[in-house]
Amino acid sequence: MTTIATAIERQNWEVVALCLLQGLVQVASRLPPETLHHLLEALEGESNGPDET
Repeated sequence: MTTIATAIERQNWEVVALCLLQGLVQVASRLPPETLHHLLEALEGESNGPDET
């Protein structure tokens, strides 16, 4: 069983979050610089709800 599957089964959400972040970092490290910039902008925008300025 994978680390993330075990963590989900045990409801160890901190480990689940770390696994997801590790996956994001691995994928982002393969992106061209201009694409990574757009990804970061999109992620920053997701933290602001539609009613926030």
